[in-house]
Amino acid sequence: MEAILRSIFDLAVHHGLSSPRQIVRIAGGSVNQTFAVDDRYIVRLNTRDPHVRKFAREKIAFELLAATRVPVPRVFVLDESRQVVSADALITEMLPGQSVSSRWEELSPAERAQLAEKAGRIWAEIAAIQLPY
Repeated sequence: MEAILRSIFDLAVHHGLSSPRQIVRIAGGSVNQTFAVDDRYIVRLNTRDPHVRKFAREKIAFELLAATRVPVPRVFVLDESRQVVSADALITEMLPGQSVSSRWEELSPAERAQLAEKAGRIWAEIAAIQLPY
């Protein structure tokens, strides 16, 4: 784990995002290794599917969705060079909030219904976006 943390540090410095003081692996990412950097950035590494340019597509989707009411992070870096880290990397801003799954049991039935309705509206906006791929 120490080597990957050093790689993330080097990646942030390489792209001018400052020298990280804290890098924490985020549990729950089922496909990409995900790290929080200084509670400001999210760094994701495509280590499972290196032949798929999924972060390039994700960057395009984020940019298109930024013009909607869908909360999406700003993309700071898409690095597909594999010169600093051995995988494609996507660095975005860290959005405020918590995962729904971490709070679901605490919500009342009315809050769950309200959240589900809001999620439905967001999914409708996402579905309305025409992606170029």
